[in-house]
Amino acid sequence: MILGYSKLKRLDFKTALFQYRKFYPFYSGYLDLANQKSTIKTTSNSEYDLNNHIYMVNDIPPYFKLIPNQENPTLAIIALSQFDGFMANLTGFNNIEEYLNFQMGAKSRAKLRRYKRGLETCFNVKYRFIYGSIDTEEYFFLFKRFKYLIETRFKQRGATHESLKNWATIEKETRSLILDKKASLFVIYDKDKPIDICLNYHYKNVFYNVIRSYDIDYSKFRLGSIDIFVQLDWCFANDHQIFDLGRGDLEYKRLWCNETYKFQQHLIYDKKLFTKKLNANLIAKFIKGKDFLKKKNIHVVYRKIKSIFKKKEKRDTISRPEIRNDVSDFVIDPNHLIDISLEQYAFLRKYTYDFQYSSFETSENIKLYKSKKDSNTYLIQGKTKNQSITLDSNAYK
Repeated sequence: MILGYSKLKRLDFKTALFQYRKFYPFYSGYLDLANQKSTIKTTSNSEYDLNNHIYMVNDIPPYFKLIPNQENPTLAIIALSQFDGFMANLTGFNNIEEYLNFQMGAKSRAKLRRYKRGLETCFNVKYRFIYGSIDTEEYFFLFKRFKYLIETRFKQRGATHESLKNWATIEKETRSLILDKKASLFVIYDKDKPIDICLNYHYKNVFYNVIRSYDIDYSKFRLGSIDIFVQLDWCFANDHQIFDLGRGDLEYKRLWCNETYKFQQHLIYDKKLFTKKLNANLIAKFIKGKDFLKKKNIHVVYRKIKSIFKKKEKRDTISRPEIRNDVSDFVIDPNHLIDISLEQYAFLRKYTYDFQYSSFETSENIKLYKSKKDSNTYLIQGKTKNQSITLDSNAYK
């Protein structure tokens, strides 16, 4: 334990500003680098005691250049770099087409349009921004669905989403933020079923994409790419200059974002107190030491080893279905027509949607039949193509 570490108080700048419009009194204001405008803030110091505590302010994005509070001459700040963040800086672009032409190659742009066209061809798709109003019943319905999408997606990955630890608080607080236009929900629907949901926070010209998830049964259609495309387009239409995808170095963020940045972390202490100055500098050295190990990619090696074992475990436990395009021996019986909207046939949805993706078939043209001969074999019938699926009864029932 570092000397005095127990008296370190951690604060989250991004959460405080975006969710609560709270501005810490260690700063007198900030310069918004996206539009070069200064904002002056005044906040009472009463709840922060520099005599007894060192404060660590985390998650400071670089598009807010914080101005130290000059009214307290003994206040000192040690600035440290944190993890990587990714954002699309839309300054200088007039519309999404200009941005995509700059950010992506022709091949990536063609793929994106194919994904979107495929989704809209195969399903009755609606895009909706919920921003400024939502009734209570719909709100709780969407949040229940949102949680389900996160849980199923991360169960598939063998991980747990951080947001689920605080889900009750997020659900309790977000509706009032939506009504005040401090937050929004973006939803993609297949008819009336939400298949992709994003929670966003808004602050002036910044659009912060906080939590996102989608229905894994529709994974072939790249819903994650489509939701970013539509939300970016919304940013242009609504004068948002920063589209922030936050922390985490993931491939899709590098595809969409034209700027990589470092979150800053500030250690705040009273420099007239020797012990506080000593402790703050010791903490800073400790943090820099951890960052040095990260730069050596020790954590990446650990994750890769862990991932290899997880993939091996999946290969050992999951049986692959037998998929056949020659279905001449399948006897169609109208009495064996099934409905995949029923929960008992939910396990067939992914295979059906994958078939629609490859054949460009609309949902209205799809029929599913259960085999009379083999209870584990099903026929997906489209307008021009058919496909049979034989599943392992132990793995899928």
